[in-house]
Amino acid sequence: GGNNAVGVLFSFTIAGAVYNGLHHFDNTGGYSSFGRIISGADGFLYGTTNQGGAGGDGVIFRFDAATNTYTTLFDLATAGIGSPWGGLLEDGNGTLNGLCNVGGAGQNGALFRYTIASSALNVALPFNYSNGAGPGGRLLRHTNGTYYGVANSGGSASLGVLFSYDALSNTYTLRKNLGGADGANPLGTLCESGGKLYGTCSEAGTLAGGTIFEFD
Repeated sequence: GGNNAVGVLFSFTIAGAVYNGLHHFDNTGGYSSFGRIISGADGFLYGTTNQGGAGGDGVIFRFDAATNTYTTLFDLATAGIGSPWGGLLEDGNGTLNGLCNVGGAGQNGALFRYTIASSALNVALPFNYSNGAGPGGRLLRHTNGTYYGVANSGGSASLGVLFSYDALSNTYTLRKNLGGADGANPLGTLCESGGKLYGTCSEAGTLAGGTIFEFD
């Protein structure tokens, strides 16, 4: 929808139920924004698009709500990655962390870190299928400071994995190969409660219809 039929960035005022289309996505600036928008520590809104931009594989964008100004910050294809699904997560130091569904050295997606101040993007972790592939959600930062996420496929059973990432040491750890009774092909984003992680698998499980799982 929207003026260009590829989506909009909008605001909705609950009092009075007022909808306002703020930015109409297009091919040049990126389109098909699947993930959530976040409010950055600097007061701007940040997000990703799944497609579009100069390379066609999506962009990182900023939106200034005070002036209704949309800015494409980074064309993901220039880093050899693309198709982010889950949106961004900000470090306290102004670094935006995200997952791409495709690209990277193994062409199975990647974990990236974008530094706002320097406009620099680092492909911190390219997935290689054995450690996961095709992440479709967003990273979660646990209260212990470590990032956790899921990849939709790859791993020992080719049915997805749960992983952690330590940004300080740039260390990836495969925490769980999924499949069978545990569930398979996880989608979405993990959440934390009482120090444990919770998520959903879209398939498998004892009734073959997916699972809700807990990870300690």
